[in-house]
Amino acid sequence: MVDTSHLSLRANSLIVSVGAVARLVVSLISIPLLVRFLGLDLYGVWVVLNSVILIAGLMELGLSMALTNYLSADYARQDWTSASQSVTTSFVLVTCLGGLTSVGLWLAHSLIVRALFLEDSHRMEALLALGVISWLLLLRFWQQWAMAAEAALLRYDIQAVVETASAIIMQIGVMLFALVGSSLWVLAAWSLVVTGGSVLVHCLVLRRLFYGRFLRFRYSRQTANVLLRFGATQWLANLGATLFGYGDRIIINLFFGSGVAGLYSAATSIAIQINTLSAFPLRVLPPAISAAKVLFQYSRIRQIFIHSTRLNGLLVVLISAPIFFWAPQLSNLLVGAEYATLTAEILRTIAFAYGLYSLGAAGFFSALGVGFPVINAQWGIIGSLFSLLMMVALAVWAGLKGAVWGNIGYALVLIINFKLIKIIDLDYRDYLKTFCPSIITVFVWWLLSIYANIDILPAWALILLFFLLVISSIVFVSGVTFLKYIIDMVFEIYKTGVLPIISQIIKFFSRG
Repeated sequence: MVDTSHLSLRANSLIVSVGAVARLVVSLISIPLLVRFLGLDLYGVWVVLNSVILIAGLMELGLSMALTNYLSADYARQDWTSASQSVTTSFVLVTCLGGLTSVGLWLAHSLIVRALFLEDSHRMEALLALGVISWLLLLRFWQQWAMAAEAALLRYDIQAVVETASAIIMQIGVMLFALVGSSLWVLAAWSLVVTGGSVLVHCLVLRRLFYGRFLRFRYSRQTANVLLRFGATQWLANLGATLFGYGDRIIINLFFGSGVAGLYSAATSIAIQINTLSAFPLRVLPPAISAAKVLFQYSRIRQIFIHSTRLNGLLVVLISAPIFFWAPQLSNLLVGAEYATLTAEILRTIAFAYGLYSLGAAGFFSALGVGFPVINAQWGIIGSLFSLLMMVALAVWAGLKGAVWGNIGYALVLIINFKLIKIIDLDYRDYLKTFCPSIITVFVWWLLSIYANIDILPAWALILLFFLLVISSIVFVSGVTFLKYIIDMVFEIYKTGVLPIISQIIKFFSRG
């Protein structure tokens, strides 16, 4: 039996973050290379097609998060019968949904391509590629299901290793195929191969995790209803986030063409890391809070939420600050000197919007843990629709720059945080003391990047100024708490040990 108790919530949070940073590094390297190898227009086509796949992935109906929530509670109670029903029923459901979605997208892919791409030169490439990656959906549904089961057991250590290795292999292959001038359908086929390999490895991991847990194949109609009810509200939340995160690229493509969509996507790929990296450490919250709730540990839930809010705010500041400050340099790296000025302006605006709404991650994941995904769904949908409508309206009125500012509408999701503090009976003043410094700091960094005219400074002065501002931001947002947190984190990882994690991974495959 694999021991799942030796990794604490804090250690899992760090491991998830390290994996996310590794994937970010790979992304930062691969995006400018893909822009150069494929060209801005073809890169825009590739981005739009992937957005279609991610939006179609909504047909998973939130079952992965439902599995994590209920399976973590089953394990906390040591209820193996219920755990068997949760695992079996969720797998049957995601398999059916994934198969139907893949078939449906394949049948409709020619209609989708004709609707999205007005230029004949791009249609054949897009048609072949979308036909191939439509079959990716079933594999991704299985992948999400396996990761949800691992998350319920707080085995983010192995999950992070598998997903980071998969991301690296994926990007290396895509760049190599793009370098030799392969068609987009070859890149799509490579995505299928790598995702299939990732699913296989996750299955081997789960085989070892479930060993000795007395799990049986137990499909339950009642469990299916429970999972689907929870998943339905989570689906609505995912609908809002996915439409906001990927619908914008489709809007930009329809209004301004695939070349501008490629430029916009390159900038967004950097800004979105504010949300991705600041939220990754908080992905461990739902199973932990769900377990605390079932054990009636409500004071622990409030404590977890306050600490996660502080951590989330600090990470948002630390990730958004270099994007604001170094926007011209990042833009030049991404798209070259010709488009760097426009891209830097877009990047700063998107980073401001993403920085604001990313401060709601603690509330989002905590709401899942306490069993109130409905507030995520409600405000995710409202924020997404408001943002997309703003993009369309401002695109007509003010062109590309106006459309970019439409992203700010998604900041409405911050209301989730304030809904949650009522649910967990947290004092508003205690929460605002933790929340307000980070939102003020993001606003100040944005103003500095727009109006300070720091580009005239020499390189050494820029670097010195940047680090002084970062240190000041850390002290303002978290004071000495952050330093204490880092020391405690290092000490815990030292006690936990990296070698035991590697040892567990080796055992999985040596016994598998």
